[in-house]
Amino acid sequence: MLTGRSKMALLVALALFGANTGARSEKALQPVVEASGGAPRGERRAAPPTPAPRLVPPPAPKPLQPPRAKKETRTEQVLREWAEANQKRQVLEYRFSITTRDNPFGEKTIQKGYGLLKRPHLFRVETSYKGEPADVLIGTEQSLQHYRGKDRTVLVFPTGDERPALPWLEKLSRAVPKANAEMFFLPLVASSVHDLSTRCEVQLVKEDRWYVYLDVRPKPGKNARDFTRRRIVVDREHYRVRHTWTEHATGEVMIDFQYSQAPAVTRERILHGLPTDWKRVTVGAPRPAPKN
Repeated sequence: MLTGRSKMALLVALALFGANTGARSEKALQPVVEASGGAPRGERRAAPPTPAPRLVPPPAPKPLQPPRAKKETRTEQVLREWAEANQKRQVLEYRFSITTRDNPFGEKTIQKGYGLLKRPHLFRVETSYKGEPADVLIGTEQSLQHYRGKDRTVLVFPTGDERPALPWLEKLSRAVPKANAEMFFLPLVASSVHDLSTRCEVQLVKEDRWYVYLDVRPKPGKNARDFTRRRIVVDREHYRVRHTWTEHATGEVMIDFQYSQAPAVTRERILHGLPTDWKRVTVGAPRPAPKN
């Protein structure tokens, strides 16, 4: 039989035992975690979260480079400078001599004449041979007129909307007898480079202190029946034609030019003295203007 002191000691022991037991029970219920702080012991460790991909901005686009300009050849430079000089030259006055040698007999013909040019539309080329009536080529705003002294006839070529008249000369050279075709070439060679650069192959073959020498050949299918080869000599100071040599299937033609240093070219002078009683024949008709 327990005494009072014994009961008190037992109650204290039971109380201590129960506190320790409760503490151990609560600790037993808690999951045991590894010292590393990972998943609870006895459970499968979860995979670490996948880091979000790092967005890298695309490289800045390179600035567009302008296309590299094609280097101008010496031939192209000469043609450009020649064309620029012609555009600045508003009037032109020159004299020329034409020497023609025909094969196979070697017959030689010499003609002399002069030319007047007043931009943008007016020009006159006149040739004469051994006292015969002169041949005259007139260009105006409305037409080209070929005064043929041999038969006292005027061939009129209306230019219509295709102005100025100079670009028509290449076409019209096919409408006249072969003996007169070179006459239509004279205003072109004295005032325009367009025909050379578009219809012919041009090559600079020589140049010196005073002149440049151009070799001209027809492009395939163009001008082939008109000439086979042409040599043009241009002075470097003013870009004026001084000499041409043209080879045809039946012979050759040489033209020498001399220029007035103080040309006085007017409309009245270009149209002066033209015959009014010759027969006039209109060749072709102007094409109608395109409708908008």
